[in-house]
Amino acid sequence: MAAHADAPDDVTPDDGTLDDPVAFFGSIANGPWADPGDAGNRLARAIVRLTNRALDVEAPQAEIERLAADLEAMAASVDDRPATRYRPQDRPVGHKVRPNATGKHPLAGPVNPTAPPIVLHRGDDRAFGDVTYDLRFEGLPGLVQGGFIAAAFDLILGQAVALSGTGGMTGSLSVRYVSPTPLYEALQYASWLDPRRSPRAPSRWSPPDGCVPRPKRCSSRREAASPRPNELQGRGVRADRRAPTDAPSDEIVTRTTAETFMTMQIGKAGIDLGIVVRDVDAMVAFYRDTLGLYYEGSNPVPGGGEMHRLWAAETMVKLVAPDPAPEAANPPGGLSEATGMRYFTFTVTNLDEVYDACMAAGASSVLTPFAVAPSVRIAMVEDPDGNHVEFLERA
Repeated sequence: MAAHADAPDDVTPDDGTLDDPVAFFGSIANGPWADPGDAGNRLARAIVRLTNRALDVEAPQAEIERLAADLEAMAASVDDRPATRYRPQDRPVGHKVRPNATGKHPLAGPVNPTAPPIVLHRGDDRAFGDVTYDLRFEGLPGLVQGGFIAAAFDLILGQAVALSGTGGMTGSLSVRYVSPTPLYEALQYASWLDPRRSPRAPSRWSPPDGCVPRPKRCSSRREAASPRPNELQGRGVRADRRAPTDAPSDEIVTRTTAETFMTMQIGKAGIDLGIVVRDVDAMVAFYRDTLGLYYEGSNPVPGGGEMHRLWAAETMVKLVAPDPAPEAANPPGGLSEATGMRYFTFTVTNLDEVYDACMAAGASSVLTPFAVAPSVRIAMVEDPDGNHVEFLERA
């Protein structure tokens, strides 16, 4: 089998030819190691056959004992040492890294005996991954263990990033399992970027929308027609350059329209929060600069005024400044002062740092950080318009 048509010769990540996203994707998706005649490929497939035999409860004990003795003798001549599957020329350069340059990726590497493997390919602006899970991935009888499904979503959504020419690391991964996935059935993962959510921000994408791999039970909210059987779909990856590590994060959410447990057909993992503001400049500065929300842009609103759109993971915070400004104001104070929406909560992993940043920016403190349960701490501040904002951290 020849190398992938898009794959260049064996080059390092800093080679200029890999500045082309298609060529870069090709260098990840295929190479000489994909040839079934490749020695590493042959070795991995042989180990896979042996592994499946070891897992087969109907394998004769005499055969297992014979195989064990033969393999122990062979393994005795192999050094057991700490190692890596990356050659020096494969290590990251900037955001570019080829995790499958030698075909040894744990999910997509045919030279890796632990991989299914997932076969990567592309079509137009989409990345695809074809896979059939065998006995090595069995959880409950005859079904794929869910963790492998999630890991594959992690991989294939990352390929949408590779095709965009931008790097990223997964910040969080959320998968909702709706129906079981059988072994030994051909499945296809698909991922693509949704530019409608961030037309001006190349390092930010909308979250994927997909489904659990169950034949004839998958559909996507972004497709007019149902996908073909056994297809898993993803819709983009969110990356935010404001991450403290300066590394983008991926938010991956799978869901289905085939089954639902509520009246609303929820379209994304978060809600949109609208706040009518008095001091728009101060409010934008607080949520964008102090809290670090991603500022997407602004747009006019019906009746006059403008809306500023900021993102906190899957929640959009919409700061609306009407023109003319309304005379009435939200009653000041917290829960004891009025009914209605009195505060909202951000779940964070760095509560003290966020609280200190708010104090340094001149925000008023409502609650200093304290524990409300053995593994839960909260703090609360006022934004520039006096709205109460809670931060919650779980241990």
